[in-house]
Amino acid sequence: MSGDLSVGVAMPARNAMRYIGEALGSILSQESAVADVVVVDDGSDDATAHVAGAFGAPVRVIRQAPSGPAAARNRAVRALSTDLVAFLDADDVWPGDSVSVRLAALRADASADMCFGRMSQFISPELPEAEQRRLHLDPRPQEAWTSSGMLARRDVFERYGYLSEERRTGD
Repeated sequence: MSGDLSVGVAMPARNAMRYIGEALGSILSQESAVADVVVVDDGSDDATAHVAGAFGAPVRVIRQAPSGPAAARNRAVRALSTDLVAFLDADDVWPGDSVSVRLAALRADASADMCFGRMSQFISPELPEAEQRRLHLDPRPQEAWTSSGMLARRDVFERYGYLSEERRTGD
């Protein structure tokens, strides 16, 4: 298998101006370069699209009426022309080796259609202290079958279908 697989990221975003800069920064600082990032602003009424657009290439912004995260992810995937597709939510971040670890897994097994990384939960520091104390989480890395941990070969979507847009959450 070629070592020259290109990676694109599909990011749904709605009213995410508070977090999207950090999320995009984590994509652009990966050890393995990301060739394209498509942010689909899903009807935000804040400055989400402006913040994302300020990054410039390889980040592109597409705006649409509010349609839900699955529709936004699907639109972004269709706009990407990379060999591989990763999802990252606008309020999540990747560690610097996230793409390279998952990319190595797909290179090692040509029969694998996709792989998932691990995740660590965290509490946003801007939350009021009383709210932070009410939250209980395990900060250790754990298996994560979540969209933000997925890296897939792009033809998976053509072979098996895109995300169900009828579901407005938990796609």
